[in-house]
Amino acid sequence: MSIEEKNMLLMKIANAYGGLDMADADVLRRMMSGKYRSKDHLIEIEDKFFSNCKAKGYDEKTSREIWWQMESFAGYSFNKAHSASFAVESYQSLFLKTYYPLEFMVAVLNNYGGFYNRKVYVNEARISGGNICLPCVNQSVFNTSIQDKDIYLGFDCLLNLEGKLAHRIIEEREANG
Repeated sequence: MSIEEKNMLLMKIANAYGGLDMADADVLRRMMSGKYRSKDHLIEIEDKFFSNCKAKGYDEKTSREIWWQMESFAGYSFNKAHSASFAVESYQSLFLKTYYPLEFMVAVLNNYGGFYNRKVYVNEARISGGNICLPCVNQSVFNTSIQDKDIYLGFDCLLNLEGKLAHRIIEEREANG
């Protein structure tokens, strides 16, 4: 049975047995698979499921067992294609971080992503042997750049510096030195 078929089965059980409409059943599916983080909303749907079961006269023990089985199943409902994609991306990131740590940190900084504050990535680059240079009128570009072991923070790091002005600084330097 494919993951999509299993997800549809979970929704059908929530609908047919638990009396949830298909919209709530879909929210339940997403919540149980970890794609939705609102604990309060999950509790609200769980309460609705059990009150519907009670109204239908179902045995509470049986209803709890069905709910438990749906929760247990949901842990296995992550799409395999997504898992494979994350594995490839994780491997590539680990390879780059291991063999090209400075370049990797510059890329993370320029991606404006990551779990941590940008300061953490700058510090990680420093620990990895990078020489961190503050934004420099003569060397920096808009984003963070790297030259050998020198990492020049970009003009985008400067608080309240408009992007247009940052680009004009670069254009002026290229035109007139």
